[in-house]
Amino acid sequence: TRLGLDWLGGLGGDARAFLWLHYFDAHAPHAPPFPYSAQFRERPYDGEIAYVDQAVGALIEGLKGMGRWEDAVVLIAGDHGEALYEHGEPAHSDLVYQSTLHVPLLVKAPGMRAHRVPDPVSLVDIAPTLLELAGLKPPPMAGQSLVPLLRGKRVPARAVYFESLADSLLYGWSPLEGVRFGKWKYIRSTAPELYDLVSDPGENTNRHETNRDDAQEMGAALAALEGSWSA
Repeated sequence: TRLGLDWLGGLGGDARAFLWLHYFDAHAPHAPPFPYSAQFRERPYDGEIAYVDQAVGALIEGLKGMGRWEDAVVLIAGDHGEALYEHGEPAHSDLVYQSTLHVPLLVKAPGMRAHRVPDPVSLVDIAPTLLELAGLKPPPMAGQSLVPLLRGKRVPARAVYFESLADSLLYGWSPLEGVRFGKWKYIRSTAPELYDLVSDPGENTNRHETNRDDAQEMGAALAALEGSWSA
């Protein structure tokens, strides 16, 4: 935060800039600094989140102090969550459940009112979104701009892809690939899984065998996405 604000301050008040700050602290090993280590002695991961929250708050106050806040586009995103032993996963990248896939994504842009977007989106949408907000035309790329959603418009529902190939590449395990569409989440592997995230947000009941038609449709949606990439 300090380095970022110093860099911005050295550019001059009217200079256009792109600043990326990587807050790695909410990550294993979980060891927040004092006083968060004392306040969250039994929950060090929460202590790391509180520490990052304080740092981001200082960044926002710094932007306000420079007179840059009102016209700034600010996007805050998490790259992954930590399972913390949900589904038996201590950290992340082995599995593809919501505990690691469902991450924060907050966007502040001039002229946009505060609201929550209910549609599932993806981190691959960040680049085209920032380009459009900067007045630039995004080139062909994965993802799509979220600007219509940020402006309160409804857009056609789409399937959102996810994967975890780490253990496949490292150990030769089955790759985990899947798709989210509406309430359904489908995971393709040697033992396929299907979850209704509305009635079962914790992904405790695999409906692949009881909802075969839905599973088949979700599998077809995944295949269609993969086909579009090779076209």
